[in-house]
Amino acid sequence: MTFCSLNGHKVNRFFILILLILGGLSQASAQFSLQTQYHNHLNNSDEASSWPAQSMIEGSAHYWTRLKNYRLEFYPGILLQAHQLQENGSHLNLGASLPIAFYPLDFVNDCDCPTFSKNAFWFQKGFFIRLTPTWSTRISDTSSDAYDQILGAGIALGVDFGVSDLITISPIAGYNHLSSLSASDVTVSSLHFGVSLLFRNDYRKRYR
Repeated sequence: MTFCSLNGHKVNRFFILILLILGGLSQASAQFSLQTQYHNHLNNSDEASSWPAQSMIEGSAHYWTRLKNYRLEFYPGILLQAHQLQENGSHLNLGASLPIAFYPLDFVNDCDCPTFSKNAFWFQKGFFIRLTPTWSTRISDTSSDAYDQILGAGIALGVDFGVSDLITISPIAGYNHLSSLSASDVTVSSLHFGVSLLFRNDYRKRYR
C-alpha cells in the first residue's frame, strides 16, 4: 500500500509549483545552493528486505535562509535521485528535501557573513552538522515497487570554505537511511559523500 496516491500529472504540477515559488524568491535575494552526493549502500544481510539498488547519485537545488541571531540554516529544495542497479542502468526519482544545518562551535552569532576564507577561526565558524529529511517518487519505468515513494533521513558533517564573498564550497560526509513507503519492510542504509555550493547573490547589492 502506497503512502499516498499521486499520478504523474499531480507530481508534475507539484514540482512546477515549487519551481515557481523558488523563482519568485530569487527575485528578492537569490540565495541558492546546489548540492551533489554519492550514496554507497551498505550490505543488507536480510535478502527479503534488501534494497534493489547498489548505490545512488543525488543532485539537488535549494533556496537558502537562516535565523537572524543564530547559526541555524534551512535549505528547502528539490532533488533528483539516480538509483544505480547491480546490472547496467538506473531508475530516477524526483522529490523534495529540507536540509537543516547548525554550527555547534559558533551557534549564537548574529553575523550574516557569507564566508570565512580570511578568518583565523575558519573551522570554528565553518564546521556544521546537517540533518536532511527527504521524500521522492519515481519518474522512470521500473518493475520494482520500492521506488514508487521513498522517505529518507540523513545526518552529515561538513565545513565551509569561502571561495569569495559570494561563493562558499562545503564538502560533506554522513550517514543516510531510506525507507520505501510503497513496499513494506524495504529499507537501506548508506554512507554518503558530496559537496555543496552556496551562492549569495544578495551580497552584490552591498558592494555597489
